[in-house]
Amino acid sequence: MQHQLRVDGERIAHRLIHYITDRRENEARWVGALESTTVPLAFTWGMLDPISGAHMATRIAERLPHATLLTLDEVAHWPMLEAPRAVERAILGTQP
Repeated sequence: MQHQLRVDGERIAHRLIHYITDRRENEARWVGALESTTVPLAFTWGMLDPISGAHMATRIAERLPHATLLTLDEVAHWPMLEAPRAVERAILGTQP
């Protein structure tokens, strides 16, 4: 059954993609919270992500200049899977 769900995922994609509407509806609230927080922010970003890659890293740097931003040039959508050691170093604050 589990395998069949993965194979037929495209049949329910329209039910999963509501995050686009969520982003549009909540953008001001979410961005405002990030811009006004006093909590230290850090991002580790895969620059080859076809959806939210380099252009989003640029936007983060513009809108959140106080945040740490580690860009991974050869990484796409899953930095924690594609570059686990780099992500680990970023989390632990031990970047070379």
